[in-house]
Amino acid sequence: MIEVITKMIAKKERVDDLISEFKKMVDASTNEQGCLFYKMYQDEIDPTIIMVIEEWERRADFDAHCESVHFEQSVPKMLLCLQENPEMNICVLVAG
Repeated sequence: MIEVITKMIAKKERVDDLISEFKKMVDASTNEQGCLFYKMYQDEIDPTIIMVIEEWERRADFDAHCESVHFEQSVPKMLLCLQENPEMNICVLVAG
């Protein structure tokens, strides 16, 4: 099992656009094979900070997700909403 944690910082005027586009990604991704968890969060103090936490059964499932049609259509639109490149970490559980 892997977890993917992504932090994005949106342009102030594009926060709603980013969230709207990402909701489409969440809806499609939760139906993919191997997707155990796929949630988007907005920072309570700074609404430009968006965090995405994903959990996948296998790395191959995540890789397939990254090659999906909805991923390839949504990601370029989301990147236009960001102040900088997103920070993504692919993690394996080591304790807990």
